[in-house]
Amino acid sequence: NLMKKTLLVDTNRASIPIFRELIRKGHDITVVGKNKQEPLARICKNYYSIDYSDIKNLKQFIKENNFNYCVPGCTDVSYRVLSEIRGDINHKNIDCIKTFKTIYEKDKFKELAYNLNLSVVKRITKNDLNNVKDIIIKPNNSHSGIGIERISNPTYEKVTKAIKNAKDQGNSENVVLEEFIEGQLYSHSAVIKNNRIAKDFFVKEDNSKGHFHVDTSCLDRTLKSDIMESIRNEINLIISKLELKSGIIHTQFIYTGSSYFLLECTRRCPGDLYSLLIEYSTGYNYAKNYLEPFINEIPKFDKNIIDERRYIIRHTITNDNKLFFNLNFNKSVKIKSFFPLISTCEASNSQAQRIAIVFFESNTLEEHNKLYEMIMEKKLYSFDT
Repeated sequence: NLMKKTLLVDTNRASIPIFRELIRKGHDITVVGKNKQEPLARICKNYYSIDYSDIKNLKQFIKENNFNYCVPGCTDVSYRVLSEIRGDINHKNIDCIKTFKTIYEKDKFKELAYNLNLSVVKRITKNDLNNVKDIIIKPNNSHSGIGIERISNPTYEKVTKAIKNAKDQGNSENVVLEEFIEGQLYSHSAVIKNNRIAKDFFVKEDNSKGHFHVDTSCLDRTLKSDIMESIRNEINLIISKLELKSGIIHTQFIYTGSSYFLLECTRRCPGDLYSLLIEYSTGYNYAKNYLEPFINEIPKFDKNIIDERRYIIRHTITNDNKLFFNLNFNKSVKIKSFFPLISTCEASNSQAQRIAIVFFESNTLEEHNKLYEMIMEKKLYSFDT
């Protein structure tokens, strides 16, 4: 049996769990990405420094190397490029580009949501500004909170300026304006099999610094079952309308305590080691099941396996100072896993320097909730400067 040749289109640390699964399955793996400092570029002996957003280049590379399989990693671009060249690489488990855009581009997703009558926040035009107290502006094709701005008591001037800003930051030609909804952010990650949700997870998500990208999350234990059912039904509508192939569909939504609003969807593996949050919390191998459809295997769902329930918090430690020396914990914690993102005394040019992704484990729900609260109140640790 010849080794399968597989291309993983991502070098980021978030794709390490996918890479490890490919090794376990005995594949001969090649990775591509333009930054040779990234973890997978260093680990994988078949690393090629290719900017994979350059479709022509990537297509040529794939042609020359005769890969059996191509697997998108944890970036939107990696899924998009494979989707664009899907016909050339004979890859039926990746969405066609039209489907990709419908899900990924915010205005197209909104349109789909209106057509299917899904619960989404209403769009606003510049003429509605008098009727809303708070709006949010999002670049049309950027995710992870990039370029998003919230404006209170919006005026035409404020909004025009913010739109320009959002376009620049998010590298977008257009933007989406929405009413701002106060509520708790969640993600819903669902594994699709036979055109339906076969297995899913609800995760509570927060930012301890009040920005729009997530830095703290854990498996949800509070959502009411009717809310979860209702969300599943809406996601199943998307799956059947777009005839989504097996794989995952990952959705963020906001819950106000009485109603919910779907914000955005993606089909790639979520980043920041989300796959490990699921695996550590439930015992379910998320990376493996994300990977399998791309290598023509069918994810197995053993009905007899009862999910473990462990109390895990995933947290990204960021530092607002320019130099990082050390961390002092104000309370003893059990760290299940620690992934450093920088080395000591490394200077950073970004405003919030990402230092590590940490998985904390607690023994009881009470301890878990207290720890989450401490992180959100920025009381768990401090920095020496």
